[in-house]
Amino acid sequence: MIGHARMIAGKIWILQNDVTECYGGFEALRAVEHQEIDLLGGIARIPVDILGHVAMAEVPAFVVPIGGIAVVTAGYRLSPGAKSPAYIEDAAAAVAWTFNQVEKYGGSSKRIFVSGHSAGGYLTMMVGLDEHWLAACGVDANGIAGLVPFSGQAITHFTVRAERGIPDKQPVIDNLAPLFHVRKDAPPLLLITGDRETEMLGRYEENAYLWRMMKEVGNTHTELVELPGYNHNTMPGPAYPLLLKFIGKNGSQ
Repeated sequence: MIGHARMIAGKIWILQNDVTECYGGFEALRAVEHQEIDLLGGIARIPVDILGHVAMAEVPAFVVPIGGIAVVTAGYRLSPGAKSPAYIEDAAAAVAWTFNQVEKYGGSSKRIFVSGHSAGGYLTMMVGLDEHWLAACGVDANGIAGLVPFSGQAITHFTVRAERGIPDKQPVIDNLAPLFHVRKDAPPLLLITGDRETEMLGRYEENAYLWRMMKEVGNTHTELVELPGYNHNTMPGPAYPLLLKFIGKNGSQ
């Protein structure tokens, strides 16, 4: 159900309340503030990028000027009000909604990319690598055109560990870690982090290990980029052009 439409900076934003019926529909997603779709003039069959954990003010500055890309921004329930795996379910629900609805807005379900920064990067990898989250919504994770996490946590997220009383410097790799789900047939994956010396809690090394293990299982579509001189909070700026280049390279396939 579409709540209503409104104009923001000359673009049409559709405010979406019930994003999907999977994971409880209205009840499970009541805490999600809204789902928004930027139609960007209604260009037909355009690529779609789902951005998680990105402030709305940042999106037009980096995405809108190139044109031809619809951007779906997804909210999700946050800790401590929500516990794992609620936020992964919400991320999967948002991706599933995009697959099921985007054709109505001029997008293509075959050209959907998922991206996000920090916790959004972790959620990007979880819904893209662990197929069962999207399968519960009737969507094949391998249908995602590409995954682009910005400084995503590749081991079990420290929020999940905190819920279990595990310190943030105690590494854990279990079924809630993207690293646990390395697979040969995963969608194209671009791992981007800040400088290894200034990133958060070894974030570059986590991503480097994920990159290596994807290669070990025979995945040939995983790339790793380190951004020297940028820390966890400043790396999104130079990462956005890499995201757009990745969409350009993989969006026509």
